[in-house]
Parts: sequence; structure tokens; C-alpha cells
Amino acid sequence: TTTTTTTTEQTYSYPHQRRQMRRLEEMAEEDAVDVGQDMDERHHHLDDGGGDGTEEPLSEDAGQDSDAEPDAEPEPEPELELSTAVESIAEEDQIFRGQEMAERLRPRPMLSFAANATKQFAHLHHMKTGGTSINSMLRCALSRARQLYQEAQTPPDMDADADTVDGAHDGGRRTRTGQTLPFYSLEECSHSRYLSCINDNSTSAQSCRSSIASASVMQYCAPLHQMSRFDWLDADIVSVIRHPVDRVWSMFRFQTKSCFRCTPLLDIYRHIEEGTLDEFCGEKGCGGVCMPQLLNHETRNLPTDAWDEDDSGGESLSTDEEKLSEALSNLNSRVTLVGVTDELPVFAEMLGKVFPWLAETVTAEGLGMAIEGDGASRRKLRRKTTATEPAVCSLPHANASPKNNRCAPGDKHWDLPDEPDEETREAILRHNQLDLKIYEAAKARFQLQKQALDLQE
Repeated sequence: TTTTTTTTEQTYSYPHQRRQMRRLEEMAEEDAVDVGQDMDERHHHLDDGGGDGTEEPLSEDAGQDSDAEPDAEPEPEPELELSTAVESIAEEDQIFRGQEMAERLRPRPMLSFAANATKQFAHLHHMKTGGTSINSMLRCALSRARQLYQEAQTPPDMDADADTVDGAHDGGRRTRTGQTLPFYSLEECSHSRYLSCINDNSTSAQSCRSSIASASVMQYCAPLHQMSRFDWLDADIVSVIRHPVDRVWSMFRFQTKSCFRCTPLLDIYRHIEEGTLDEFCGEKGCGGVCMPQLLNHETRNLPTDAWDEDDSGGESLSTDEEKLSEALSNLNSRVTLVGVTDELPVFAEMLGKVFPWLAETVTAEGLGMAIEGDGASRRKLRRKTTATEPAVCSLPHANASPKNNRCAPGDKHWDLPDEPDEETREAILRHNQLDLKIYEAAKARFQLQKQALDLQE
């Protein structure tokens, strides 16, 4: 009997998986050999009873000898051993993946203040995922780090709030040498500025690109392929993913008038499905980021190849399979820490564990910032630093939907529910199937991060 087995080395990457799978394959082959031997014995028995080897047709009452003892009940197949082995593989694989994730998420050192230490940390921001709240926390932490560094590096004979040192050289003046951890932001929602920065040769566009090149920390509210274009992919990248129904509905409530012209979301999807979007957009058109927000926005942001030709002026990904495959690959390999909007406070806690300078509260020494000077000067500076407590950088709720969207008669508020009705929900899902798969992958990754960082409930 011939059996076909899968090549273990091609399917499983880790040694413990290959060992377990080879054992399963051996067990399957042993079962197949036993079945083959049993069939050979049965054929041999028939040959002995039939004389010439041909099988006589059985009559209806054949085998019903009244003197014969009834056949014993067949023993159940030994399935327990196989299922236990499969469960063992799954459990061992989960443990191994958790250990691997813990290694990936080891705490990073404090950002470097050196002038040439650029492109260190980036937030890949998908609109309406809680990213504005993360940005507020990020800006607070950067300001706090600058303050702590400045205090730690102030010479002992110089007050931290002064600009001069008495008796110093260079005409009695001495300037600080600490760097400022420059931060910059490229935002697709400021669409004209965004297009100018990536395409134009104007003075402002060149200044934008220069700021991106020299920044230590960036917010990219833009596709990942723009990060690739500006050589930012080696930075520590963090990103938050949201369920597509929640994200699209939040976007609709946030931009009900300016983007969607006070039109029910279901009607806009019908225009998309019927190919009549130009009719809806009219002479002004629907340029910018409004309509792309409704169609797999998060998947569009994750590939390092452009989503379409309008995005890059060159080649683009052509099929949904290609788009999803590259997006999932980048989410796994290029994003250091993945968050999900429905557990944003836990993600903020994760940020503080992996990037200690992003923790809610920190100290200069806790961030490894050396305080210069002799013992007396160090004690004096510690007292002053303690007296001026560094900022507490907690997670705010930012960028909420407007209290008056001016979509009701008389520029009054069109009161939209917190969640869409079932028909609208189904339309959102129909047009965001790729984003749904991205969210499911992000959710699984998030649970693994919780395990690795000991944040299980």
C-alpha cells in the first residue's frame, strides 16, 4: 500500500513542529501498513476457501450458521493518540510563538538625542482608529523626554532654566548641546499639502521632504509605501487596526457633511456598486481621501507597493490576493507593535513596556539619562528635577465626532446612532472584506503580544 505524505520541512518552519509532524506522518504510515496487511490476510482466506481462487457469490443466508458464535464487537480505532499529538503540536506552537514574540518585544532603549540619529520611531496612522489619541500621547512623551534630557545634561554651574553660565568662555555665553528629537507628520487628510510634498519641486515641498529626512520621530497618516519611499522602514513602527464596520461608521459620523454631503452611507455604497459615483460627486468631484476611506482603507495603507497607479505614478498591485498578501506580510514583519482600537488602553500600556519613554510616568534615570557633575551637584539637580515633576502622558480621547454636523434642516445636527443599522453594516462589510481579514490578523497578533508582555486579563 502506498501513502502520500507532506514534506514537513516545506510546511513547518520550527524544529519542534517538524519533529511532531514527522511522528504524525510515521503514525499514519503505520496505520496504512496495518490496513494493507489486514486486507492481504482477508484475500488469502478467500483464496483458501474457494479452491480455484474465484469468489462464489454469497447467498442471502450465507454466513448465518446457527452453530457459529456471533462475531465479537469491533474494537474502536485508537484515535486518542493522534488527536492528543495534534493538540500537543498546537500547544507547543503557541508557547513557541509566545516566546518568539517576547523576544521581539524586548524593551527598547531611550531614543538617541544625537543630531544624526534620525528615523527612529514611526506611527503608521490609519484614520479613525484612535491614532489621534496615540499622537497626543506621543507628543507629550517627546516633550517630556526633551525636558528630562535637558535637565540631566545641564552643566552643574548652570541653572536649567538659564541660557548662560557665569565665567564661561566664548564671550561669557555657553549654549546647550542637547538635541531636540525632531518630530514631523505627513498626513494624507491634508491632501493638497500631502500631494505637494511627495510630488512637487516647490520650496515648501522640498522643505517637507527635508523635514521627513531629518526627523527622529514621524507620524505617517499615509500609506506604508510612502514610508518606503522616504527610507523609514527600518524605524520601529507601531500601528492600530480597527474593525472595518466601526472604523467606516466612525469616519462617516466624523465627516458627514464635508466628505459625504449629508447623504446616507447606504446610498453612497449604492452609487459605488452601480457605477454612478460621478453622478453623486458632480462637478466638484470626489477627490481626496473621502471615498477611499469607505473601501479597504487599512489594507490599502499596509503594502510597500502602491495600491494603484494614482498613488505612485508607476506599477501597482493588481489583485485583491496580492494586496492582502503583502498587507498581512508587512503587518507581521514590519510593524513592531500592533494595536486594536477596541483595546486601546491596553495598547497604551504595551507602548510603555516596549518603549519605556512612552510610559505614563518616567524619570530621567529610569530612561538611562546620566546626570553630569560631582556628587553635590548631582544631588542638587536631582532635587530640582524632583521639584519639577515631569509630565504624566496618559491616553486621551481625541478627535471625537462633531456635536453638530449641520446636516439637518436649519444647519442643525443630524443625530446618527453609535452603530449602523443591519443593512448599512452588511454594505460596509461587503466593501471591506480585505480589511476584515486584516483586523482578524491584528486581533490574533494583539493577543499574542498580551501573552508575551504578561498583560493577560
